[in-house]
Amino acid sequence: MVKELNKLTREFRGKNGYFAILLFVFLGILAAAFSALNFLFGLLIIIIVPLIILPLSFSFQRATIIMRDQNQTLSFKMIWDGFKMYFSPRFNSTYNFFRTLLWGLLIYVVLTIVTDVVINLSFYYTNYNNWHDIITELATIIRNMDTAAIENFMVDHQREISIYLLFSEYPVMVILSFYALRNYMFHSTTMFLRFSSLNYTGQYFRALFLMFLKKNRKEYTKAFYYLNWPMFVLFAGGMALGGYLTSLYKLDASLMFTGGLMMGLLLMFAVYGVFYIASKEALHHYFSEQFRLADIDLRNQIIAMSNQLYGRNNIPNEVVDGQEEIKNDSDESQ
Repeated sequence: MVKELNKLTREFRGKNGYFAILLFVFLGILAAAFSALNFLFGLLIIIIVPLIILPLSFSFQRATIIMRDQNQTLSFKMIWDGFKMYFSPRFNSTYNFFRTLLWGLLIYVVLTIVTDVVINLSFYYTNYNNWHDIITELATIIRNMDTAAIENFMVDHQREISIYLLFSEYPVMVILSFYALRNYMFHSTTMFLRFSSLNYTGQYFRALFLMFLKKNRKEYTKAFYYLNWPMFVLFAGGMALGGYLTSLYKLDASLMFTGGLMMGLLLMFAVYGVFYIASKEALHHYFSEQFRLADIDLRNQIIAMSNQLYGRNNIPNEVVDGQEEIKNDSDESQ
């Protein structure tokens, strides 16, 4: 597996031109800039990622393939067409964004509770910076409902609170960033399946990918991490470097996370963007036979479900036509 994957990756990477590299350098700069905006306006990343970052990433990957395979010159129209295509039904859920967002919110709540309890207990039992007195003072203020005292408390203990939030919030945000990155990239291999078929929606391709994973998850996961570990290293290095440089300016968890995210995205896209396209194409070609078999299994499953739902003798004409089309496509793929 390793030799074949390396051969395929080198083959596709060698065909990608300098324009593709410049595209992803530009995307890295944009992603870093939008991360800064998220710090200023709060939760903006929930809007920026699905409406700008992911569509642009998709469009730049499509442009790279078109420039290479069709020998076309890069143009604004090519980028804009790819940007619009991302929102079409065929490419719906290419990056599995909304499921990742929902699971991410759940993970955030659970991890926040866990880290808050762990850090608070650690500070309390070690009496870090007189944490006993700080907690006692805070409890007294809350009991008296003294708004002015709360403001004074925040000012007087700003450093202790910042350190507490750094240990409790920063690790959670970093973990969520890696979780989102892994999910987006892990599922986006279906992009090439979607390019090759014009007749199905994003829901079908998601079902196809899940059918494929039933039998090939272990091998696919191993191949995915083998080809893309540099991407995670670059992102982690950028997060660490950006967070450290930001901490020299101000010890603030949100600001440090923003600085880390900016540097991580910049390094990842600018350095590894073109390599990622090659690795994704290599995965698509390496597992092409397994995807074909999963496609046949899914089509047969759809036929069986429609027969069970309607009864073999009461199936509507449009469903019969759909079954015949599925059978014909399956026969051709075999």
